[in-house]
Amino acid sequence: MTDPHYLHTLGIPLLQGRNFSDADTDTSLPVALINRTLAQTYFPGEDPIGKQIRLGLPQPMVSSTAPSLRFTIIGVIGDAMNRGLTLPPAPQLTTLFRQTPDLNYGFKNLIVRTMLDPLQLAPPIGQQLHLLDADLPFAEVSTMNEIMQQQTSDRRYTTGLLILFAAFGLGLAAVGVYGVVSYIVAQRTNEIGLRMALGAQRSQIVGLVLRQGMEMAAAGAAVGLGGAWVLRKTISQLLFGISPADPATFVTAALVLIAFALTASLLPARRAAKVDPMVAMRYE
Repeated sequence: MTDPHYLHTLGIPLLQGRNFSDADTDTSLPVALINRTLAQTYFPGEDPIGKQIRLGLPQPMVSSTAPSLRFTIIGVIGDAMNRGLTLPPAPQLTTLFRQTPDLNYGFKNLIVRTMLDPLQLAPPIGQQLHLLDADLPFAEVSTMNEIMQQQTSDRRYTTGLLILFAAFGLGLAAVGVYGVVSYIVAQRTNEIGLRMALGAQRSQIVGLVLRQGMEMAAAGAAVGLGGAWVLRKTISQLLFGISPADPATFVTAALVLIAFALTASLLPARRAAKVDPMVAMRYE
């Protein structure tokens, strides 16, 4: 249960219908907003606006003076991560506190949206609540950023380790490409000298060496992308707001690997282009 400013405060979009208004009073018919997951689950292919939905509660929680538990759906709102950042959204029904105060049991949350430092508003908010009800506790003051950091601390630690291992792996791959290409250039020094003696340009020699480096990088990228695709369901538990099969991420990862391999191959390629044909031919 909430007040009419719920959507604006949390930045939840209204997808269909209308929001709560001042016309929805404690004497008017109870109304409710449902999220997209609830609409798709219980009203597939239908327009839920205007339909009624009944909220069932255990009998001890419903007093004899409780208002009707039947609500008219007035709008469909976007899904919020109401079960945490690691689980898909659950069906959600949002009602007005002033229409169904007897349903408001358990702990209460007060959410404030401000352009200032949120923690600076904690003392005056606590004072106002104390004036309204001296017995009302005001505890566990947190910003949304702090709540998100608490929920994602384990995932951020794991992701940090993965980034560290990936950086080491990328560095080892670059060193490996450099070593292999340098070895190939050393083994083909005579061949390169012969090519240059027969008229090959330095740019052609550089292109020949870089091509070999790119072939190894392309093979490594293909194997890596294949492994990432196979493990995409496992990786999805560490991702928020992005698909585990996001094309942009796959393409970017492949391009980064190829760029590092190209950089690692550039020095051996330049060294090969400086081979003296006469010196190379002398050993033939």
